[in-house]
Amino acid sequence: MSDVKLTLEPELETPAPGIPTLTLDGVEQPLTEMIQLNQISLEELGEYREVNDSTIAGWAAQRRTDEDIAALERCLTQAEQSLGDYRRFVELDVTFHSLLSRATGNQVAVIVTDVLGSVEQQTLLKKMLTISDADRWALASRILERHREILSAIRQQDADSARRAMLEHTRAAGQDLKV
Repeated sequence: MSDVKLTLEPELETPAPGIPTLTLDGVEQPLTEMIQLNQISLEELGEYREVNDSTIAGWAAQRRTDEDIAALERCLTQAEQSLGDYRRFVELDVTFHSLLSRATGNQVAVIVTDVLGSVEQQTLLKKMLTISDADRWALASRILERHREILSAIRQQDADSARRAMLEHTRAAGQDLKV
C-alpha cells in the first residue's frame, strides 16, 4: 500500500468551514487489480456494498439538505436523458452514489464511495459491453428506477426506507453485474 497517500484538498467544498477534505489517491487501482487477479471477488465487493451503501442511504435521508436533493434530482434527470448513451449513463450512476455519500456529511463515506465507485464504473462498463443494445437499455432503466426509489425515501427523510431501497438496489446490482 505504499502507493496510497492521504492528501488534503482545501479547495473543495467541505462539510464544515475550515476543515479540509480528505481523499485517498491511488487506492482504486490496487483494488481493481485485486479484483482482476481474483484476490477480491465481485461477491465480496457486493457484500460490502450492501452494508456500506445502505448505511449511506440512511444517513443521507437523515442529513440531506435541499441542495443535496436538487443535485440528486439533476443527476437522475441527466441519467434518464442518457439511457441511450451507456457510457454517460454509467458515469451518472457513479455520480448518483457519490452525491448520496456527500449528503451524509461524512468524509469517510465520501472517500470509500468514490473509491468503490471507480471500481463499479469499470465493472458496469464491462457488463454493458457484453450485452445487446436492448439489454443495455433495460439494465439502465432498472438502475434508474432503483435510484428513483432511493431518492424518494431520502427526499421524505425516511432512513429505514432509504436503507431498504439501497439494499434492494445493491443486491440487484450484484445479480445484474455478473459477467
